Parts: sequence; structure tokens; C-alpha cells
Amino acid sequence: MPLTPLDIHNVEFKKTLRGYSEDQVDSFLNKVTRDYENLYKENMELKERLEDIQAVVTHYRELENTLRDTMVLAQQVADEAKKNAASEAEILRREAQAEAARILAEADLKVRESMRQYEELVQSTHAFRARMRGFLLAQLELWDDEPAAGQGQVV
Repeated sequence: MPLTPLDIHNVEFKKTLRGYSEDQVDSFLNKVTRDYENLYKENMELKERLEDIQAVVTHYRELENTLRDTMVLAQQVADEAKKNAASEAEILRREAQAEAARILAEADLKVRESMRQYEELVQSTHAFRARMRGFLLAQLELWDDEPAAGQGQVV
């Protein structure tokens, strides 16, 4: 057990015939007691301050750990979000490609249908022209075969 200022103050020495001067010893012990008491109080205050500082350091270490964990979690969330965004972008890209392919196929089908209709129209036009030519030629023949009305006759 450590020596306290009270222990120093209450110490008693035996008196001998040729011993030290009692006044000098008492005076010295009083000075030692005061100095030791001051040092003892200072030591206790320093221990209390050390405990307070250790509590603050512990608090900041816990805060640091919490921040580190938060940063790790934030990084994981960011990585996951990035991964999800990349996956979603890939899905959107594929959907866009599929839609573009569908639109192109539909456009190709419409072009083919338009070409078919055009070919039908060309064939119909040729057939109409051929019929019309036949009709006109027949009319010309009829006209040529008809005797001229009043040939040589004056009307």
C-alpha cells in the first residue's frame, strides 16, 4: 500500500537521549508532509485527467471504427450500385437492340410489301396497256373497215 500524506503526518519516532532535535524533525516532517501531499494530489489529478483522456481516446477510436465501417459499407453499396447500373445498362442495351431489330424487320416487311404492290401495279399497268392497245387496234381496224360515210357523196 502506498504511503499517504496522513501516514507521514502521523509518524512518531522514539525519543532517545542523544537523538535529533524534536523541533527540527517535526519541522522537516511538516515540510515533507506538505510537499508529499501536494505531489500526491497532483498525482491523483493527473490520474483522473489520464482516465478522462483515455475515455476520450476510446470514444474517438470507437468513432474511427464506426467511420471505417461506414466507409467500407458505403464502398460496398457503391460497388453494388455500380454493378446493378452496369447490369441494367446491359439489359437496356439488349432491349434496345431487340427493339431496333424488330423495327428493322417490320420496315423490311413493309418495304417488301410495297415492292410487291409496286410489281402488281406495274403488271396491272402493262396488262391495262396491252388491253387498251388491243382495244384501240380493234377500234382502228373497225374504223378502217367501215366504208367512209358518204365517200364521194356530198351531204
